This record gives sequence, C-alpha cells and structure tokens, in this order.
Amino acid sequence: MKRKLFVVFCCFTLLACYAYVQSTDFGQSQTAALLRGKSRGSQFPAPTPEDVTFVKTSGDSLGYIHFRSDGPIIINLPIERYFGDAKERKKQHENGLLADRFQLYMPAWDVDQYGGDGHIQSEVDRVFFNGELLGTLSGNNEIWQLNSFSVPFDVVKFPEQPGDVGMNRIEVWVDTANSEADYWCTAIDWVALLIPAPRPVLMLHGWLSDPSTWTWARAALREMNGVPSCTLALGKNNSIFFNAALIKAGLQGDAGLKKLYGVEQFNIMAHSKGGLDSRCYVNTHSNPDFDDDVRQILQVSTPNAGSAMADLLFNAHMLPWHERTLIDTGEYFKELQGPGAMCLTPSYINGTFAMCCPVESTAVPVKVQTGRVPDDELGFMFNCSLLPIARLAYRHDDQAPSMCFWGDGVVSVQSAHTNVQPKRSSPWRGGNFNHLKILKQGIPSVLLGYRSEISEIKQPKYTLVKKTGTRGRKEHPEMQEWLREIRRQQEERKQEENKAEQDWQPVPQYAAGLLERGEQKLHQFLLRGNHSPGFSFMGLQPGVKISILMPSGKVYDSENNAELFNRAQVSTEDLEELPMAELFLGMADFSFPTPETGSCIVTLSAPHMTQMCNYRIILHEDEPAAALKCWLEQRQLPLGQPFRVFCQAGFDQRVLIGEEVKLELCVEQFAETGFVPFAPVNFRDDGVWPDDLAGDGLFSASYTSTQPGLYVLNVKAVLQPQPDVKINCSKQLKAQVSASDSRVLEVKHVVPLDLDNDQMYDALQAKCRVYIGKKGRYRLGASLLGQDGNIIAVANVGTDEVEAGELEVDLNFDGSKIFDCAIDGPYQVANFRLSEVNEDGYAYVGLPQDEQLRGASEAISYMEFKHEPVMLSGRGQDRGIDLNGDGVYDRLRVSVELLLSPGLEGYYQWSGSLYDENMRILASANASGYLQSSSTSQPEAQLVFDFPVDEIVERRYSGQFLLRSISLWGGKLDQVRFLPTEYNTGHYSGREFVGQINMLDVSSAVQLDFRDWRVQPEDGALSCRMRVLNRSGKQNAETLELVYWLVLPSSEECRLQRIDGVTPDGQQYMDITEQVEMALREAGRLDSKLEPGQSVELDISLYCRDRSVPNAKIFSFWADPPYLNNVPNPVDLNQDQLIDDWEILLGLEKWGRGEVSDAEILDAIHCWQTQKKLGGKP
Repeated sequence: MKRKLFVVFCCFTLLACYAYVQSTDFGQSQTAALLRGKSRGSQFPAPTPEDVTFVKTSGDSLGYIHFRSDGPIIINLPIERYFGDAKERKKQHENGLLADRFQLYMPAWDVDQYGGDGHIQSEVDRVFFNGELLGTLSGNNEIWQLNSFSVPFDVVKFPEQPGDVGMNRIEVWVDTANSEADYWCTAIDWVALLIPAPRPVLMLHGWLSDPSTWTWARAALREMNGVPSCTLALGKNNSIFFNAALIKAGLQGDAGLKKLYGVEQFNIMAHSKGGLDSRCYVNTHSNPDFDDDVRQILQVSTPNAGSAMADLLFNAHMLPWHERTLIDTGEYFKELQGPGAMCLTPSYINGTFAMCCPVESTAVPVKVQTGRVPDDELGFMFNCSLLPIARLAYRHDDQAPSMCFWGDGVVSVQSAHTNVQPKRSSPWRGGNFNHLKILKQGIPSVLLGYRSEISEIKQPKYTLVKKTGTRGRKEHPEMQEWLREIRRQQEERKQEENKAEQDWQPVPQYAAGLLERGEQKLHQFLLRGNHSPGFSFMGLQPGVKISILMPSGKVYDSENNAELFNRAQVSTEDLEELPMAELFLGMADFSFPTPETGSCIVTLSAPHMTQMCNYRIILHEDEPAAALKCWLEQRQLPLGQPFRVFCQAGFDQRVLIGEEVKLELCVEQFAETGFVPFAPVNFRDDGVWPDDLAGDGLFSASYTSTQPGLYVLNVKAVLQPQPDVKINCSKQLKAQVSASDSRVLEVKHVVPLDLDNDQMYDALQAKCRVYIGKKGRYRLGASLLGQDGNIIAVANVGTDEVEAGELEVDLNFDGSKIFDCAIDGPYQVANFRLSEVNEDGYAYVGLPQDEQLRGASEAISYMEFKHEPVMLSGRGQDRGIDLNGDGVYDRLRVSVELLLSPGLEGYYQWSGSLYDENMRILASANASGYLQSSSTSQPEAQLVFDFPVDEIVERRYSGQFLLRSISLWGGKLDQVRFLPTEYNTGHYSGREFVGQINMLDVSSAVQLDFRDWRVQPEDGALSCRMRVLNRSGKQNAETLELVYWLVLPSSEECRLQRIDGVTPDGQQYMDITEQVEMALREAGRLDSKLEPGQSVELDISLYCRDRSVPNAKIFSFWADPPYLNNVPNPVDLNQDQLIDDWEILLGLEKWGRGEVSDAEILDAIHCWQTQKKLGGKP
C-alpha cells in the first residue's frame, strides 16, 4: 500500500513540475543527454551552393540541440570565392557593386520567443557574425522557422588572393535572458550567406599579342569599377580552334581559373582575334562541351567579318615558284604567315568559321566596341603611317557615308559589327581608338561603354531578381531578339554576296621576292599621277637599300633621300606591350614628293644584309586601275572532285584579252603548322575544258585536291595594259574539301518527349536520316523555328566514329527554351549543319546541306513543355487601402499572378517582403488560401499580400516598392518553394501614407529660378525650366519632402496654369509634388527628399506675359525646421529635444485621445511655428 501511495505521490509531483514549466523546454532538458546528440531536420531546404551563395549544411554544431549550458552554437562558414583584393572590394562597395549588408539565412528549431510565464524570461538567442551582434533568433515552440539577418560588409572576412579561403565564425548564444537552469534550447539546421557580386573579367589578347597588352586595362578597371580581372595566354599565331581549346583548358579543371577564383562564370573581354577565339569557345556546335562558364563576351575591335589586312600576308604566290621553295628562310613572313593570321582573312571567317561556328549556336550574348579613326588622325605608329595600310585593308575613308569604309586602321567598323551586338557607343571616334592604341589611350572609354555589363551583379538563385514580366529560366532574354536581327543581317549579306560574287574587284599592284646579300631585284609599276601617292614595303631586313626610278628619270633612294622613307622603329617595350607590334617590323613607306604618270622601277639591293629578305612592295592607289573578277563554280566539294575557277582581268575599265594578261592558279593547303604549296596551274582561254569559249577573255582553270581541308586558291595575274608595262596583282579565293559527301537526307518525324514522367515535355525530338559518305566522327545541328520563322531553340549532337552508310540521328531541342519563348507550335526544324569533327573534338569542316530541307511537328502548346511547376508570371497589381476613411493608406496590397501546374491545386500559405529601391526591407506579410492550378498560359491563382505601412510612414518614403523573397508552402508541395521573381509596384508618394501634414512657407530658405521659356500651342501657356534650391545650412538638416506647392501672387501678369487648392493662409497653389519627386528620382535620389544644399530642375507651365515670375513661393513639409530659443513643452515631449513635425503629429494624436488640452496643443503648435526650442515639461 505504501509503495502505491509513493508512486501516486511521485506522479503528482511530476505533474506539478510539468505544470510549472510547461511553457519551457523542461521536457527536453530532462532528456538533454539524448537531445544533445540528436540531429534535427527542417522543412526548409538549404540553398544550392554557388559562387554568390555560401552554404554549410553539416559539421561544427549544425543540426544539434543546444542549451545554454552547452555554450554557443559555433559554425565556421568558409568563403572560397575571390572578390578582389581589399582595394578592389572597397571600390566595388563604393560603387554599389558589393552591398552595405549581405543576407544570412538559418533555419532555427524551437525558438520560444513568446514563451515564459513571469517566472522566467522568454527565449532570447543572440546571433554573432565574426563577433558582431546581428540580432536574435525568431520562432515558436517546436517548429522550424527560417531566420534572416543582415551582415555588414566590413564584418565579412573575404579571401585576400585567388585560391585563399575567408573563414567566418558564426555564434548563437542560447537563452541569454535567463541565468539559472536550462530552460530553452534551439538548433540550427544550416547557414547560408548571400553575397551578390559582379563576375570577374577574363581578358583575352589577340593575334601577335600576349596578356601584357591588358596592363593598362586591368589597372583602369581596378580604379574605375574595382571588379577583379585576370588574363590567359593564348597562342600568338595559332588557329581559332586551337585557342578555343586553350580557353577551355585555362578555365576548367583543378588548375583552371574557375577553381582558382571560386566562380562559376566569367565575363570575357577580348581584343581583336581573341574575340573570335571566344566566339568559337561559346559556340555549342563547334564546342558541344561548353558548360556555361562565360556570361557574355565583350569584344574590342574584333574582325567578326575578317580583316583584309590579313590577306596582305598571304601573297607568297607572287614569288616565282623556285623562290617559294626557299620561303622558310625569310624570317619576317615565316613568323607572320601562321594559322592565326589565316583565320583572320575574310574568306576564312565567312566560309569555314561561319559553317563550323554558326551564329545561331552562340550560347551567350556577344557585344562589341571598336574604333573609327579620322583620316588625319590615322597617323604614324612606329614611324610608319597607318593610313596607306588601312586603305589597302578596307579602303579607309572616314568621310564616306558607309561604315564599311570606317575603321581603326586594321579592322573596319562594318566587320567589327557583323554577327554581334554593337554597343551604342560603338564606334568610338578619334585618334586614341586605332587598333593598337585602343587598349591603352582608349581603354577608359571602352570600360565606360561596357560599364553596365562589367557591373552586372549576379544575384543568388535563392532570391534571384528578375525584371517584371520575365518568366522561366531564360537568362538572356535579349538573345532571341539578337538572333532574329543576326538572321536578318545574314540574309541581306547573302543576297549581296551572291550579287557581288562575280563583280569586278579593284586590286592594287604588288611585287614580291626573296633577296640575298649582294643581290638586286627590280619591279615595275604603273603610276597614275595623284591617284598613286606612294609605296609600302613589308619584310625589309636591316641593310636593304631602296631605289625608285620615276617616269621623269628622277631617282629617290633610301640612303640619299632618307627623309622620304619612313622605316618602322619598334622598341622592345613596344613589342612587349602593344598588340601586333611585330607586324610593323620590317615595314617602311614612301610618299612621292611630286605626282607623276608612267612606268616606275623599284630596285631593292642588299649590299650589307646579313640574312635573306622575304619582301613585299605595294603601290598605294586611291582607285586602283587594275581589276579582277574571279569566282569558284563551287566553294565546297568532297574529296576527289575538281574545283573549277573562272577569272577575267581588266585595266581602266577595259577587259584584257589574249597576250595582255597571263593568269596562274597557285594552290595552298591550310595546316596547323602553316601552308603547304602545290605546283601552279595555268588558266586557259582556248575553249578546251575547263574553259567554255575560246578568246572571250574569260579564263578557266581546275584543281583536284588530294586530301580534305581548307585550300587557298590564289589567282596570280601579270597584266600588260601597255606594250612596255607589266604589272602584278592577285586575287584570293578560299575553298573547302570535305572527306565525304555526307548529308542529311530527311526528317522522319518531330515529336515531344516526356523523359521523367512529370506530365511536361522535356524535349522536342527531330529524328533525322543521315547519309555518311566516309567513316569518321560528325556533328549535326539545326534550328527550331516558330510559325513566324524566327529561331526558338538550337540543337547540336555529335556522333561516335561511324561507318559509311545511312544512320538515324536524334536532335533534341530543350523543352524549357521552347517554354521560355512562349510561342505555340507547330514548329519547324531547319537550317541543318553537318560537320566533320577533328581529333580534338572540334567541328572544323562544314558540309553543304539542302537549304530547303524541313521537318515539322504537330500543333503543341508551349505550356506543355518543361517549366517550373510553381512560378510567378511577373505580372500583378498593387493599390493602397484606406481602412478607416481618413484619406491615407493603412495597408499596401500587392497581388501577383501564380502559374501552378495541373494537379497542384490546394490550400497553401505564402509570405513575402516589401523593399524600397535601396533594397531596405520595409514590411513583411503572410497569407493563406486555396490556389487553383493553371491549365493554360493564363494564371488562375494569385498571391495576395497586405503589407503594413508603419515603416513607410516612419521613413517617409516615396517611390516604387519591390516585392521579393516570396515563399510558398503547403498544398501538394513537399517543401517550401522560394519563387525567384521580383514585382515592382507603381510609384507612391510618402504623403499618401502620412496624415495631418502641416505645410510651411519655406520660401525664405529656398531659391527659385525660371529659364528656357517656350510657348505651348495647345493652350497658350508658357513652359519653362524651374530650379528649386534648398539653400538652408546643413547644420540643422532641414530636409524638404512629401509635398511641394507652388504659390504665385494673384496678378494678371503671371498666374498658375491650374489651381489645385488653397494654403492654410488662403493662397492658391499648384501642386508640383509629382514633378519634383520624379526629377529627384531621375537625379538618383530615390528617397525623393531635397536635402540642404541640393537642387532639382523640372518643367512647369504658367500663364505669364513678360516671362518673369515675381515673388514666387514654395510650401513644403519641412522635417526639422530651425529654432530660436526655449519654450516650455506643453505636450510631454523630451525637453532636451528640438520639437519637429513628427512630435507635433504625436501631440495631435494625444490631443485626439484627450490626453492634452486644446490650449496645450495650440501652445505646442505655436512653439513649433515660431521656431522655438522646448524647455520643460508641464
């Protein structure tokens, strides 16, 4: 019996203890030995780690229950991304690229912030970041709640150099409000620090350059933006595909820049050929392994349509055949005539490069800025004039109406702007923007032009910000419009090229040769007076003497007339720092003192030369008299079929025939190590194949290749327009020989695929029947077109090594991209591209395909393709709500449209936060309700938020609000969904939320100026520019805000255009608040406040006879008017504080509640209006 009574007594005792501490974690305290080792899991999923989201989900004290006696919860959060050194981070912070504060997220368990029963305090868990107090955890009994804190910029520990780790210590001190037993406990599931930041810039050099050419650019970027940058060494004279492989190797892998800098993406800034190397790297046809590690390409003076300057280097065919076998002994052209230079020729870019790197398969935006140098500023570089070379390259003429004649001395503006998106600032005009100087003297302007791209901040996916109206996962919404424009340009160029293919092309007079010590070479040219201003020489070795015999018999030579010959002087410093400086080694130019007409003999001799000289001589002509018309019957053929070349020659618009012209076809094959020449073939005009008709002046030749690849077909012409004159000129053609005649035969069907059975199509598959002519590896690509013919998506697929014969190849177009375009089917598959693949995996030989081949799908709604099951459309509505009818808003209601996939309808809860335009949080709201799923593209559900306006009133904020950080949970979702869309409200004035605004005449502290008068025809009023200057001293911080009234004395000479009301003293006013706030915002003052010493300008309309505005006044809300002396405080305000408008409003509220008398509130208003200081309490 006693045993039973004891048991009952113990039970009652336990019940009493439980009743005493039922509001604490006492039960958990009693089982602390178990709970301290128990890992908890939350329904809040951790963010995916990325280069702006730093997450820790395990280790340290994460996931374990902690009581106060256990000490603080300690979490060491590493930051492995390099944001720049201390100076760069400071500059980014000053420019707003690194925020004042960063968001720290952590789900916390069982935070009883509302607990306690009078005997103990509620739970207070203090959070520290590197010793800085951030605040306290929030939550409730036995639930997980996601907490968010703001971490100051200067508290975060960043890596100090690439490859380092910044370690940050987070501490959570549990139950700090109590000091005895363990009452409360908590646990942290994970932590995530979000640091939005711009991407680093990878700078790539061009042809005959190295990373040192970016020295000034990196220094300027550091000073202007603070964004970190790095460089990568590419091949100075290697092919585009070779350098694309170097970019890939430099970015990826354990030793790559991505790993070193801890980033997922770079912005690439590339000069000259580096821009082509970059385009090849980000092209999913030529490089199917591209993994989105480049955000965008920012080109500087890139020849996107090639540079005819490169053609000048490839005229070895001008040499006699016996001399061409010795060409490797000539150092100058041996170094310059490499694969890199060949890839810059227009024929290569518009042929091989266009087929292997189709612009439709460009994965990221490509933008360009280039230079446009006036003729008189395209002056001397290294003691040689650039103007003659520019005229040879693209017929430079800055005064011409077409951009094809504008350029930077090497690249024409038209070439730079082809197949990419030119910036509005391009071309930059001036002498600092030639091809060599633009990376030094011109780089500040270039960086300014790319400021928005360089400063673009990558937002964390956890709270990804998107512009209103965007949807889905499309990161480059401008890509579709860009591709449409590129496609239009391509069609126009194709028509122009087909039309101009057989047109006459003016060609300059050339000469070339090999010169050894003791030798002498003579070359003849035909001068045409003012049309022949001079010569350019290339490849000259020290010790070469130049002699020019003029038609008049006058002789100029480089020893006795040295002042007329400008030889290039390139220093070692120039070679190290300036791009393409090597090109000028061995260059010289000569200008005729007096124009002459007739035969001219140029003699080169080498009495003192130490090594063989491989030289070129070019006669400058404003309008060359010689012209060639050359074309290929087919530019691309399979191995074994002959090329057929046609050519006509002319001089002074006269077709040359018979003995007046001798034509020779010199064939070279392009290889990674250089060019392989073949024995020349003579043209014939005898009516025997390949010629069609004898003696018609149309010459023909044929050549059958022995192996696949790119071939250069040089037409070498010796013209004899006069009996005693022979001149040399040439024309270059490019042709491609494929290993096979492989082609796409048909598209068998185009069908959608649901690969994961989620009721949404992951891809649209086109099954293609392909003929393979020769065993090898291939890559097939095509475009998906909407009903309007515009490109929706691009697909590329590679094959393993396949045997000759027919096979089926599947092209899968990404379903999410189809959804992003929001275009319903049927869709067409077109623009097929089939390429042979080399050993490195790059598509290097494109095969001609049937341009009319098409495949079509059935009618399909884009809503059936892959998209997020829960997503915001970006559209919504917002309005203020007046709950008590006092004329001001008590709530701000924002509703946004929600796309909920079929089958997910149900009862949900959601939350969101309201921010101002400075990204400061103003309010949060939660709501719940039944949400209907969407069966069409029209959302059938809305998330409605009613935000309190207390913080808006407190900050007196005017402007737009931003709804973001939206979460949705419940219904049929297994976890919380963070919806990555931002909604911008309309513009709201702070006065719409603030009641009882007392207006003051602030004219004595404000200066008004009126200027730029003009008549408004519609009503006869005058509009003018009004300047409002708040000239009050800054000592008292007299800020003007909320309301602005313009008052004019009643007069027939000048009056207001409209009357909006009457001031308290009976004067009529026009409300100009909206114009003032808009002008302030346009000036960057997003808080819409006019601070002391600041001014704002706006346009207003008045009726005024003599365009003068006497005695104009401004009424406004003055936040802190100045004071004169002390007066007793009648409304119980702090006697040590200066009374301001808000204290008056507080007093009015007390008066409304009957807490102060009429006399007391009137005395307080009098003190405030007379600008006196309060001095005591009643």
